[in-house]
Amino acid sequence: MIDTNKKTELLHLIDQSFLFSSNQLLPSPKEKTEMERLEWLNNDAPYAILAQNNLEIPNFIYVNKFAISCFKYTEAEMLSLHSYLSAAPDAQEERNKILKQVQENNIAFDYSGIRLTKFKKPFTINDGIIWKIFKNGNHGEVIGQAALFWLKDEPKPDWWKILK
Repeated sequence: MIDTNKKTELLHLIDQSFLFSSNQLLPSPKEKTEMERLEWLNNDAPYAILAQNNLEIPNFIYVNKFAISCFKYTEAEMLSLHSYLSAAPDAQEERNKILKQVQENNIAFDYSGIRLTKFKKPFTINDGIIWKIFKNGNHGEVIGQAALFWLKDEPKPDWWKILK
């Protein structure tokens, strides 16, 4: 069973780290309290949010419901998966290149690539952003990397404003 409080705390840290690296919170409709916003990001966001830890072979430590639906794993399965297994073997070099860019700049924008579902079916991710997760949200030890992506390359909702 996944601890809801820990999941919310981790999503808050992911959100604060995104704010630190991009000068804005993860995009969402404006008329929400912070707690409503975090619940919306986890349950209803029309884009994927996921995160991995900093182990030598990283595992996923957070996935929102949209990401779960993209990869076709259960949440528990995703949270036990080595994150490199989510990318097609021939996409590993590009994945490593973008992670190096994040290492150097805290954040990388406009990433797209091929990912694999639980059933090894490929799908394309679009408009991806990857950033470092800081233990304190805005400084200190880096505990992992987070990412967001859209499944379709199409116009975004009015509330989607990303400043690069």
